[in-house]
Amino acid sequence: MNLDDQGTIHNSSRNSDTGAVAAAAAAGGPYVRDHLAESGAKSVEYIEPLPSVRTWVKVHTTPSKQGVKEYILSLFPILSWIYRYNMTWFLGDLVAGLTVGVVVIPQGMAYAKLAMLPPEFGLYSSFVGVILYFIFATSKDITIGPVAVMSKLVGNIITNVLPELPQYKDTPWLIAGCLSVICGCIVTAMGLLRLGFIVDFIPLPAIAAFMTGSALNIAMGQIPVMMGNNSNKNYNTRAPTYLVFGNFFKYIGDCDINAAIGLTALFLLYLIRF
Repeated sequence: MNLDDQGTIHNSSRNSDTGAVAAAAAAGGPYVRDHLAESGAKSVEYIEPLPSVRTWVKVHTTPSKQGVKEYILSLFPILSWIYRYNMTWFLGDLVAGLTVGVVVIPQGMAYAKLAMLPPEFGLYSSFVGVILYFIFATSKDITIGPVAVMSKLVGNIITNVLPELPQYKDTPWLIAGCLSVICGCIVTAMGLLRLGFIVDFIPLPAIAAFMTGSALNIAMGQIPVMMGNNSNKNYNTRAPTYLVFGNFFKYIGDCDINAAIGLTALFLLYLIRF
């Protein structure tokens, strides 16, 4: 090789090194400098700005347009499937609706009595919730409507509030309505803020104990109604469970024809089940 060729080789090497440095700077490496300054290549620098709390908060809390769009769509999952609804789905929903409706009508009326409300409010809560929830539904297997534990809690609250607010004795549904609005606002806020993870901090033994205790309390409160001895004015089926259990045998002589009907129906239900 002659000097010119060597010079050409030297220049191409310098250009290659300069390109590598520029590529490294473009890749975001902090404080990148030319490592071949002696070859005559220009020095390239990239200075990364110092992080700040304001910058971090802005980056992690400022929503993008796409993020806002996805959040709004997540609030109305119906938009992702309603355009695919077909006759096959409709026939299945029709059969399921009729089947569930036959069960929900007497069940809702019973839950309303458990909540110290007129029977029609059990029907309202059974159907109105389902009609509205399908817009926001994310699960096809969830059950919306009154349940025994919730009805029992509402009934206990109404029983405790009426002595302090006797003017609502003839309209207990106003108390239940106010309670529903308060609970609905809390649940809605938790849903919008995505705070469902809080449920993970409730230990499973506590949930199991609460459900078991509620089941025993509800069952013991309904046995006197089935047997008919709850007609005794001294028998308070809203008392603690152990008192209801003891008073059942104390006032067992007050059982009436309801006992025959109730026990027969209970026997037939278990016979059909097994």
